[in-house]
Amino acid sequence: MWKAILKRLLASLIVIIGVTIIAFLLMRLGGGDPARMAVGNEATEEEYLTMRYKMGLDQPYIVQYGIYLKGLLQGDLGYSWHYNSNVSTLLAARLPQTLKLGFFGLAIALIVSTLLGVLAAVHHGGIVDTITMIFVIVSQSMADVWLALMLILIFAVNLKWLPTQGQGGLKFMILPAFCIARGCTAQTTRLMRSGMIDVMSEDYITAARARGIRKPVAIMKYALK
Repeated sequence: MWKAILKRLLASLIVIIGVTIIAFLLMRLGGGDPARMAVGNEATEEEYLTMRYKMGLDQPYIVQYGIYLKGLLQGDLGYSWHYNSNVSTLLAARLPQTLKLGFFGLAIALIVSTLLGVLAAVHHGGIVDTITMIFVIVSQSMADVWLALMLILIFAVNLKWLPTQGQGGLKFMILPAFCIARGCTAQTTRLMRSGMIDVMSEDYITAARARGIRKPVAIMKYALK
């Protein structure tokens, strides 16, 4: 058992190191000169070289990677020269809104997928089931970018019901939350439907119905669990 755990930990460590190497190389070889972008084209050569020194870009790649890895291990995600602030500070400032939006999107996905999955299972093979599966297939086929543009055009530009940007109350989160919920809703609806179809044929559901328990009660109280 301990050998298996150690093997898993070693494999995870190798994967993490590989990911850090790839992320480092993508940042360094992605094109453009961060120092030149930071000081601008009007800066003198001395200002440019000074900025490269501050950024550590004058060091060999292996030394830069060591500094990068040391910072990650210490929880230092680096410094944004564009915003003139630590990356950790920038993330912390945006994290509450990100979590709020993520939880709102997840709540929408769970509520909608549970409702659709149960309805599709109860009406298995019927028109409700067919419409639900068409909705699932269409939802899975949509690209988030396309869906976001369509929602903006319909509800923000044409109907003027919702804002296109900014933050504040519930109305600012509705459009992005629906985009976030799209993929999760489609997948969870399929899982809920297939699970409910299997459960509805179990003996204890049949026994509950035979004892006179109404179908909606049997579904919500026993099958949905």
